[in-house]
Amino acid sequence: RRGRLMEESIRREESERQLEVMTRMLERMSDRRVGRELRERDIQLVRLTENDKIETYLTTLERVMEAYEVDKARWAFKLAPYLSGRAQQAYASLTAEEAVEYKTLKDAILRRYDITEETYRQKFRGMKKGVDESYKELASKLVDTARKRLQECNSAEDVMDVVAREQLLSSMPTTLQI
Repeated sequence: RRGRLMEESIRREESERQLEVMTRMLERMSDRRVGRELRERDIQLVRLTENDKIETYLTTLERVMEAYEVDKARWAFKLAPYLSGRAQQAYASLTAEEAVEYKTLKDAILRRYDITEETYRQKFRGMKKGVDESYKELASKLVDTARKRLQECNSAEDVMDVVAREQLLSSMPTTLQI
């Protein structure tokens, strides 16, 4: 009988410890969720104007969303009220299903501003050091533009395909280029 009482006492203590651990885990999860929701409410975005550079605006938005740990599924929802002009037209042109996906919205906005892979390719190939620019600044701009140009590449092989295709096209007479 004494052995049975000891076993029950040990089981009860173990159950209480497990309950305590689970309670602490739930409290932490709840604190994180509440903290994230509070942080998300603290986000101060500014309305996009026609004078803003759209790429800079979107990059800033992305960094703010990451800093505040906003779930990526909510980015388009958070961005929409701050759009204006061409960006707002791009948003309005999407279906309801497309409009909630940030990447789809971003791509539509960039297309509306006529910013495509070709834009980045031409910009990259045409970059030269400015009079008041250091080589370090030029290198930074080249890397940034190349990153944007190659953002759809998922592997080294994808990058090689892009570079080879560009070189092939540049070696062809303009009448043969597509």
